[in-house]
Amino acid sequence: MKYKLFLPFFLMGLVACNSKDIKDQSNEIQKPKYNIVTLKNSPYVDFYFGGKEAILQYDFIEYPYKSRSPLRVKERNVRDNTIMLNDDVGVRLHDSYTIENDGRTAHFHILRDASIVFPKESQDPLRVARRATTYEPYSYSIYVQMVDSIHIIRPSTDECHCIPMCYYENMEIEWNPDYNNTNGVLIITEWNGVTLTGTPNSAGTIIGIDFVDDTGVTTLNNDLFDGMPDEALVNLWLLRANVVDLSHVGDGTIEDLIAMANEDPLLVETLLEENPEFLLLLQEMTLGCGAVAMLPFYLIRNL
Repeated sequence: MKYKLFLPFFLMGLVACNSKDIKDQSNEIQKPKYNIVTLKNSPYVDFYFGGKEAILQYDFIEYPYKSRSPLRVKERNVRDNTIMLNDDVGVRLHDSYTIENDGRTAHFHILRDASIVFPKESQDPLRVARRATTYEPYSYSIYVQMVDSIHIIRPSTDECHCIPMCYYENMEIEWNPDYNNTNGVLIITEWNGVTLTGTPNSAGTIIGIDFVDDTGVTTLNNDLFDGMPDEALVNLWLLRANVVDLSHVGDGTIEDLIAMANEDPLLVETLLEENPEFLLLLQEMTLGCGAVAMLPFYLIRNL
């Protein structure tokens, strides 16, 4: 598959934008520059680009404070959504969920409710007519194995050297490996234009991306720092995750639902009343458990 420029959706807030002219910020927003050095396929790419509804629970450790926050949850596309089967009939979906943890696995409880909508029956062009369903919401549960928290061992920090200085060439990093993690580790180097002197750079944000095996140690590709100057304040992000796709299992397909809707829109309502598991056909979901660590350091080019 071809790689696209991306950050995991729960890290998208890292990307900073600058403006050359405060009076016309809308026209001067600078796009981040990306240094993507990996050639490996990764489930993290599918997780981000799949467009599916997604729920991720993750552990986050921030250095130099080494503070570990409670488990966080990030959602994508978890909102009411209307899936139109044709111009005459659609299905309005509403999802809710809870998550239970035992330290090893996360138990996701999903509840999906639905209403049949008939746009042509509405008298208001801005609204669609909705019929209340007569069947119980469809519930399903799944266990997702949790990954180990990521602890960055190198670069190391202490009270006297809370932000280390690291030479850019063949920089070696170390973390605690999770030998059960077969998805690898996502490495992100992020520079938002700040240097040791505090002088901002007008070039904007530069982000490097790489994937490595979860062995606990690696030598960073020098290209991750392309465009970042001497004494740049760089954030190093490490991420690993276990992701599971939840989809309909059975003989039915979305094409079957569309064909039924074209034959008689009322047949869709009957089908979902008798087989609510078909609701998974309309909107698949991805669930995940992850771990993230972030450490700032000063990038040294000139020794």
